[in-house]
Amino acid sequence: MPRLLLLALLLGAVIQAAGAQTFPGVAPPTPSPFTPPPQLGGAPAAPQVVPGPALPGNFAAPRIVTPVAPVPNRGPVLVPGGLPGRDDRVERCIMAGTAAGIGPNAIGPFTAQCAR
Repeated sequence: MPRLLLLALLLGAVIQAAGAQTFPGVAPPTPSPFTPPPQLGGAPAAPQVVPGPALPGNFAAPRIVTPVAPVPNRGPVLVPGGLPGRDDRVERCIMAGTAAGIGPNAIGPFTAQCAR
């Protein structure tokens, strides 16, 4: 009986030592310092449409005019309309002319004719 008890204790010690064994070059397992973000419980609520201000019955949006400027030896150039109350017609003519491919020597006369 004492031999059996001694053998059981010896076997337990060997198994315990084998379980705590570390290998060279391998770090022992450690818990991560980063905790996972908390679960907030589902998706956010669906967006709701907020009613805007009521417009008067006689309301009309400002009309933006898109003028067309003729160019000799080319097709007409569309010049986009500007915002109401802002006088930037020369700038819009220059931008539209250069976008249409009018060269630097011809953009001056085109702008003068367009901005009239």
